[in-house]
Amino acid sequence: MNVSNPAALPPPQELRSLTLEELLQVLSSTRPLPQAVAEVLARRKGKKGAPGDAELDPLKRFDSQSFLLRRTKRLSTALERLRERLERTASSREAFDWRLFGPVGPLALAEGYVREASFAGEAKFCIAEIALALRRVQPDKVAVDGLPRSVVAESLKKAIQQLAEEAAKIHPVPELDRYANDAFAEARQ
Repeated sequence: MNVSNPAALPPPQELRSLTLEELLQVLSSTRPLPQAVAEVLARRKGKKGAPGDAELDPLKRFDSQSFLLRRTKRLSTALERLRERLERTASSREAFDWRLFGPVGPLALAEGYVREASFAGEAKFCIAEIALALRRVQPDKVAVDGLPRSVVAESLKKAIQQLAEEAAKIHPVPELDRYANDAFAEARQ
């Protein structure tokens, strides 16, 4: 079978099944994405112990991963690493679009927040932050290797628009809606 746009193919099942926490770990990693994904998947397999295995150390049983401030800090690190990856030169539009719209990109991260956020406000806030991170991507850095700057800017604009549409679907949260609207207005500039 010949495929004109490989980015249109569905991602492997392993990438589609990444949880929000696993996606944050992959994006926060300084390792190459394939290696970071492999490590996360290996950890996932390693966590499946025997049914009778109980962790005796209370500090290991305590899960602080769900605390909002810790999660926000992990998001901040992931967004900085994501911006760095997006600013690497891309040889084709398909390669750059895969970074944006692929299974370990900003849109996948937004979907993870919509799916797993503790409350609607968290999802809306984080999606707005993702849009602002995309706004900070410098198209000139990506376009060094032949890909036109206008193509990069157009793809970023499309991704920000999709993020705005995703945030608009979330139940209104009066305290955060104004912030989200301001963030999307800034990201669209």
